Amino acid sequence: MIAVLRGRLYETAGNQVIIDVHGVGYQMLVTGACLASLGPVGDDVSVHTYLQLKEDAAALYGFATLEEKELFQRIIAVSGAGPKTALGILTAMNPPEFIGAVQRKDTKALTKISGVGRKTAERLILELQDTVDALAGEDWTDAEPPPVPKGGILEDARDALQALGYSQAESDAMLGNIGSDIDQFYDLQALLKAALTKHAAKRGR
Repeated sequence: MIAVLRGRLYETAGNQVIIDVHGVGYQMLVTGACLASLGPVGDDVSVHTYLQLKEDAAALYGFATLEEKELFQRIIAVSGAGPKTALGILTAMNPPEFIGAVQRKDTKALTKISGVGRKTAERLILELQDTVDALAGEDWTDAEPPPVPKGGILEDARDALQALGYSQAESDAMLGNIGSDIDQFYDLQALLKAALTKHAAKRGR
């Protein structure tokens, strides 16, 4: 079982990355948090992984933290929620947001995620109640940036980034990349330009 990969980030394409480990390229699908945590192409990286084996194929999935990987494994244990669904959930929501939605029994929030229908949402809530209560106390600070405050230019910027196709986790991470300088922005367009520029520089494009 491949549990962790440490190597050089060789290539990124959407939520798919290739990590070069001593000359062998490992291709994997990663969550939004994992993608946001990686540096530019060429950087040394360390990724927690889950290997799915089928009779005719194998797929590797990457995570920012061991806790995020554990949550992924809990999700795929739910009937009707395979790796594709779990990856979609953890790309659309960060772990605390998903845990909160399950605790609140918020089917509306879950069904907004691509690939999650009402029946799947109801099964997630039913089968993960005890699990998320235990995970709610985990420290997720290394997995995700702080949430963008409600209202104001930051929330407008996040909404605009999501309209461009970035997930909520990616949008929060992009705004977080600006750092303390973010307080100097009062113009939405300038803030978006800075976030996209920092993101492009970090991704090595």
